[in-house]
Amino acid sequence: MSSAVGSAATSTDRRSSDRDPAAPVIGRGALPGWLLLLLGAGAAALSAVGSWHVSVWYDEAATITAGTRSWSDLLHLVRQTNAVQGVFYAFAHLWFDVAGTSPFALRLPSALSVGVAAAGTAWLAARALPRRSAVAAGVVVALLPRVTWAGVEGRPFAPAMALAVVLSVVLVVALERGLRRWWVLYAAVAALSVAVFVYTAMLVVVHGLVLWGARRTPWSARVRWLVASTAAAVPASPVVLVSSGQTSQLGIAERPSVVWVARRLLVNEFFLGTTPAPVAEGVRAAAATGQTGAPLWQVAGVLLAVAGWSLAVVGLLRWGRAVTAARTATGGGSTGASPGRLLALVVLWLVLPAAVVCGWSVLVSPVYGPRYLVFCAPALAVLVGHGLAQLPARRWWSAVVVVLLLALVVPVYASQRTAYAKSAGDWSGVAAAVAAGSEPGDGVYFTPRFKGGPDEPGPSTVRQARVAYPAAFAGLEDLTLARSAADVGQLLAEDRPLADASGRLAELEAVWVVRRLDQPAQAVVRDDAVLEAAGLTGREVWRGPQDEVLVYERTNEQNGARSS
Repeated sequence: MSSAVGSAATSTDRRSSDRDPAAPVIGRGALPGWLLLLLGAGAAALSAVGSWHVSVWYDEAATITAGTRSWSDLLHLVRQTNAVQGVFYAFAHLWFDVAGTSPFALRLPSALSVGVAAAGTAWLAARALPRRSAVAAGVVVALLPRVTWAGVEGRPFAPAMALAVVLSVVLVVALERGLRRWWVLYAAVAALSVAVFVYTAMLVVVHGLVLWGARRTPWSARVRWLVASTAAAVPASPVVLVSSGQTSQLGIAERPSVVWVARRLLVNEFFLGTTPAPVAEGVRAAAATGQTGAPLWQVAGVLLAVAGWSLAVVGLLRWGRAVTAARTATGGGSTGASPGRLLALVVLWLVLPAAVVCGWSVLVSPVYGPRYLVFCAPALAVLVGHGLAQLPARRWWSAVVVVLLLALVVPVYASQRTAYAKSAGDWSGVAAAVAAGSEPGDGVYFTPRFKGGPDEPGPSTVRQARVAYPAAFAGLEDLTLARSAADVGQLLAEDRPLADASGRLAELEAVWVVRRLDQPAQAVVRDDAVLEAAGLTGREVWRGPQDEVLVYERTNEQNGARSS
């Protein structure tokens, strides 16, 4: 009997060693489905709120112009310049056919993706951490400013984050169950993740490092990961190869400094997101009214970054200490998805992509933008959530800390949902001004974009206001459109000079001009001369933080100018 008891005790010790008790762990699948659903639904709703109020900006207009093309025109675009977004644009094409292109419809997939990421992150955290930490991780995903920004952005960043979480969930399940079908699913999700956003390939590498770097990982699991990741590379490789020749779609124009990267990585990347940007006119307006100092959202973002990284360090140290104690007590690690292995996954998920992308940008070529690491946000959320869970549950000051953190989130969240929150994009205001005063048969002139001086006009970027808000420009004649963006195979159309439309100008009663505020003065003088020579007199109708709308009308002695 004693030997039987000893055998049973040994068996119990072996089972308990799989759980790394010092974490502590409350059991696999600890979070019930209803709680995960609640976390996901709450996160999605939080991101969706106010999304219809924010003006569509240039990058989102690119999603619309690509997603509304025919399949043949979309393929032409992908081959020419935008392979890195090809799969996302294909999804947008299908989505727009069903939901349309309103600001809310444009951004709804991103909000739903945030919900998936929040629920999946909580599920992952529950495999190694107490329920309180897991729930906190899901809540942090929902509230992290970079995530709330991604949830109101009609681009692939939030979907890529959701796919990264799903990929990690599938990896854990594959390790725990060891069934072939889970590895097949892993290959499929990995291929889709890389095709949607190429930088997520680094997460597949992270998974490999975790599996091959852990001594207790069975060779069968290592081999299956290798086979699955290789299988994923086959369908994803065309996207990677074609996009490698289109590096202008990635990063910024010039190689950044270490200070520039560090500031954006530590503050903007996760704790600020993109908020109202003070462009030229905004700076002038602030100076004229005597407004000084940093906006509230900016101050809150910096303080939130300090608090967030501090909590992440606390979570990391407590988790690491528990894993070390457990290994000492049990004499080694476990063969499943242990807390130690999940800790390695979270840390590498957060650190490796940032190190590779930022290091390459500083040393070699700029491939980093403060939006590209959104798919790493769940890893940070797990550490921050675990750090938050260390606060004593029944201490009044713990509640005060949580309230203060929420108070820091609110100004950033609110700033992301102002009308012109996206890099001062103001096309909703442009569209409203044109729609209120124009009549069918009027002309519209979208001024060109000047980057090399007043004598070097490029394609018009403000024409994308018509892409974003087509109803406002319905019935208006585009005077300088030479070839459509679809015909050119680019995101922007091909323009002709305004002077080439002189004959048509002489026949119109009104011409609406949409012009950037930073238009070179010489270019403005030339345009005014052409319009006035056609008998049109201009006046300003509306001015935003980045663009202005003017109407040039024909006058006569009997009727005067048309009212607007």
